[in-house]
Amino acid sequence: MENSFFDFNNLGLAIVTLLKARKISSRTISLACQIHPSYFSRAIKGDAALSQQQVFRIAGFLNLSDFETEYFFLLWNLSAAQSKVEKDFFQQKIRNIQNEKQKISDKIKAKILADEDRQNQLQNYYSEAITAMIHMYLTIPAFQHHPDLLVKELGISNKKLDLELEKLKKLRLIEGQGKKIIRVEESIHLPENSPLAFSNHINWRIRTIHAIEKRELSSENYHVSVVFSADAETKHKLKQLLRQTLLQAKGIVGDCASPNQVYHLMMDLF
Repeated sequence: MENSFFDFNNLGLAIVTLLKARKISSRTISLACQIHPSYFSRAIKGDAALSQQQVFRIAGFLNLSDFETEYFFLLWNLSAAQSKVEKDFFQQKIRNIQNEKQKISDKIKAKILADEDRQNQLQNYYSEAITAMIHMYLTIPAFQHHPDLLVKELGISNKKLDLELEKLKKLRLIEGQGKKIIRVEESIHLPENSPLAFSNHINWRIRTIHAIEKRELSSENYHVSVVFSADAETKHKLKQLLRQTLLQAKGIVGDCASPNQVYHLMMDLF
């Protein structure tokens, strides 16, 4: 049932609302629960009282869960209460459940909003390669101490740098103190099957194309393109080999004691 079920404070209104939502007629449920249709009609209007057995049958017919059935009986107890003490007792019980349900609902809504916000931020991160470039440059002490050096290093404006730094702060990948970056989370996980992965791959390939078009080729760099014929099993072996190579590369990079530049390493097998 939806959480709104626990918003009911009146048994008759709860029954009427549930019947409308499920498109069940009063006659159908009254006959199924062995209650005279006219008596059932009067009961849900508050002009007659349902017995405990009848309420239990109604809850069963509506396929309520155990907890929903307990709440249903609290509404029935409230409707049958004779004294103010009794009414106050059952009203408090009902309010406690409603408050608890509201807390749970608020937590779920907050988590959904947080997840949506995180997804939007990730989308911004992977929308262009410059964000990851700046992120990686900030792992280098010289740029952590003087982020403004990235304006010249990457050929971007001060405004663009400020926007990118703010983006990284929102993702909690960096923390700043004045103009200095005091903490950098060095990696951000992107699942291989994420829709954002495609945009990420495209952005980096575009940067490679731009570098080649500018004739930014050097004997220190390495570009290779190979086309070959093979079978699916061979392709799978190559894929595993490339993954192991990347793991080895990660270890080599991790051993670097004093990084001072950002490099790109990309692999394609298709």
